[in-house]
Amino acid sequence: MKLDYTRIESVIDVPRMERSRVAIVGVGGAADLARDLVRCGCGHLILIDPDKVEPLNIPRQGYAVPDIGIPKVEALAQDLRRINSDVVVTPWAADFCALSDEDVRHHLADVNLLILATDNFRAQAKGNEVALQYGLPAVWIALYEGGLAGEAAFWHPGLDSCWRCLCAGRYSAHENGTAAPVTSRGASILDVRHVDGIAGMLSVGLLTSGANNRYGKLIAQLGDRNFLQIKIDPTFTWGARDIFREQLEIPDDCDRYFSFVTIARRDPDRGQLPCRDCQRYRGHTFEQTADGYRRLKPGWIAAAS
Repeated sequence: MKLDYTRIESVIDVPRMERSRVAIVGVGGAADLARDLVRCGCGHLILIDPDKVEPLNIPRQGYAVPDIGIPKVEALAQDLRRINSDVVVTPWAADFCALSDEDVRHHLADVNLLILATDNFRAQAKGNEVALQYGLPAVWIALYEGGLAGEAAFWHPGLDSCWRCLCAGRYSAHENGTAAPVTSRGASILDVRHVDGIAGMLSVGLLTSGANNRYGKLIAQLGDRNFLQIKIDPTFTWGARDIFREQLEIPDDCDRYFSFVTIARRDPDRGQLPCRDCQRYRGHTFEQTADGYRRLKPGWIAAAS
């Protein structure tokens, strides 16, 4: 039976969604995000994850007891086909980091959106390279330790700051060996779904950008604010600072501020130079100016000093 989109067609360009191909790397916490995209009309999903469903996945991921022992991509593919029998699903039980350049070029180079939903830094970083190399819109999703907060970053070819630009400090920590391990311990399925819901809105916005409706206008409205942080627990702080209160300029005596707040930020690591990925895959360079640096795109002429 064909799905009836009558109640969402005023806010989502369903025909474009039906023509869309989306690749999701990591389908643990993102399992429900995949289901939501199918419900929004997505016509083809490529699922990439090497793991099988385990008992510890059931309380915090969208799987059930009968799925235990089955590759996550296979179990999820079955669910997606139950939601919409017309959806095309390509399950790929593979380690994204182990994919060859030829694998990536053959299977992913022409997708309409790449979603990175894993706590593996190497996979997120590889996703940035793939996105830049092939000009693919992309979304990165992460939960912070204990599920107290999370983030959803995005990039498309019209933006300067890629994920590596946005997370320059994270790259430095991994390069010098000071990066703290990130685990899913303490993150409930409610926390996961809260962040996934926002990432899903960004995904639909990227897939239907330019449509004359609410989601079609979302990415343009965000502009270059492509790093979103989501506060879940009211006690969350970043280095002993309540960055949400600071960014929103909320006074200490405000009795209406609590939690579940999202801030959309421009380049939180204040990276003024194009990162190595931007230089390698986009040809971006820079010049020094009186007040810092200026990013030069291919074909730009450096301003006279």
